Amino acid sequence: MRPPATPQSALRAPLNRLLGTEANVRILRALTRAEAPLSASELAATTQLGLAGTTKAVAGLIASGIIERIGASSRSPVRVRSDHPLTAAIRELFGREREQFEHFVDRLRDAAAKLDPAPRAVWVQGPVAKGVDRPGDTVTIGILTSAANVDRTRAALEEEIVALDREFGITLEVRALSAADLETTLPDEMAELRGVIVLLGPEPAAYVSFPTERKAGRTGRARSHADADARAPAFAVAIAGRLTTDPTLVPRARAFIASRLKKAAPGEQRELREWDRILRTMSTARLRRFLVDPGERATRLRQTLPFVGALTAAERERIARERVLRRDTAASDSW
Repeated sequence: MRPPATPQSALRAPLNRLLGTEANVRILRALTRAEAPLSASELAATTQLGLAGTTKAVAGLIASGIIERIGASSRSPVRVRSDHPLTAAIRELFGREREQFEHFVDRLRDAAAKLDPAPRAVWVQGPVAKGVDRPGDTVTIGILTSAANVDRTRAALEEEIVALDREFGITLEVRALSAADLETTLPDEMAELRGVIVLLGPEPAAYVSFPTERKAGRTGRARSHADADARAPAFAVAIAGRLTTDPTLVPRARAFIASRLKKAAPGEQRELREWDRILRTMSTARLRRFLVDPGERATRLRQTLPFVGALTAAERERIARERVLRRDTAASDSW
């Protein structure tokens, strides 16, 4: 965009310079939220700007007087000047910006909480979840529910969010999935289900035990329920092996159960309460044996394994890689 042909007073309209470029806005936003001064490289990483562009924008903002260096070096970190007459207003502006998005997410969460029966998980996916959406982009809300309730749950949530569509001036789309749908998700679609904004329950990738096995180059066949049944004990074996070295696994699983119980359907609630009794009463050795037990009870409860939701995505990925490595090593040893 070309600069205006007629300039305006720098004294009367200082916001033209302060907020005149997206780089300036990103840097001021980052500095008003930071608890300590930031270097140019830290600002570049935080704002996702190039280092050269960040350095140039910082120099301009220093010249405008809104930010200052802490130290004499040209590489010293910078901060927003607390005594600048516009600092309080700019902090308020970015605070309101953040509050507006948080309010939007809270409204979505309230709408999801009204669904009956309660879905297993509800989330926001797509560009807005990754922070790269553009004006006019659709906001996609995902739901994981039972196959029998997919259509009804989708329609119910669509009805609940009609007012949000009008209030925020955005386009909302609801996608409802069953467990079978999730198990047959293609690799590129599964990638979009990582890093979502969770509204209810765990993130959807938590329900897929071994996402790293869905790589390009493998067979493209859809995964069946038998595949899912085969992965559940394999994941349980991995958890059993970690129980002796990671004492946080049980309390984390119990915390997940406590959170999930508020939203789960009656059948899932019964299994979660059964899991909670097991985690409260079994010793580590006994729990390790139960996790890999081939009996009917253990097989049934492995379908709602609470450790899946308690682990982070990175931990689940690491367990998956270890399982694949063990499998490949066993295969090579058999030759």
